[in-house]
Amino acid sequence: MTRNALTGPAPQTSTAICCRCGRVTGAPVAVRWMQSDSGPGVVLYSCPECAPQLVLGPTPGDVIRTP
Repeated sequence: MTRNALTGPAPQTSTAICCRCGRVTGAPVAVRWMQSDSGPGVVLYSCPECAPQLVLGPTPGDVIRTP
C-alpha cells in the first residue's frame, strides 16, 4: 500500500437510478441502451436486485449486426 492510497482522494463511485424501482443504487447494472434521434443515446440502469427480473436489451458495448 502506498502513502497516496491512504491519504489521496477517494475513488469515484458511480450511482444511478433504477429504471424499474426508481431507487438510487451505488452498484448500477446497464440493462438497455436507447438510441436517440437527436443526440447521443441513453443508457438505462438497474439496481442489482431488479436486474434479474428485467429483459435485457442492447447495451452500448453490444454490436448489432444486420444482414
